[in-house]
Amino acid sequence: MLHYSGEGRCMSNVLPPLCRYCGKPIGKRTKTIMFGSSDQEPADHGWFATRREKPRTRAEAQRFVNHPIVSVRYLGEGEDRFVSNASVWDGVSYKDDFFCSNEHAQNFAYAVVQSPDNKLTTQAYRDARDAQAQKIKEK
Repeated sequence: MLHYSGEGRCMSNVLPPLCRYCGKPIGKRTKTIMFGSSDQEPADHGWFATRREKPRTRAEAQRFVNHPIVSVRYLGEGEDRFVSNASVWDGVSYKDDFFCSNEHAQNFAYAVVQSPDNKLTTQAYRDARDAQAQKIKEK
């Protein structure tokens, strides 16, 4: 059984959240580790990091990172081939809690406001609508 938080977020570590528009699983938020860097020391730049090592296999690359590797890219051929990029996942982070893309968030919003029984509005919208109605009354 899945458990959801008050915001509708799936609290299971096994299954990703689903897009509220299309129902597809939302992608993992990953970090790219770039191997073979000319930097003397490993550097972390937020969504990517660099390392000097040139691991030859996925298993060898895994020894240089703290999180599970979800994908790798290789560079070179033959004896010069090495893992150039590895995407790692922290096991809990997803790209978004509710939508798989900005387009689906926008489509969902339009579907909600166009529904006949829609009562979802913001306070700012209600205030502006009331001010507009007041101006019409004053004319």
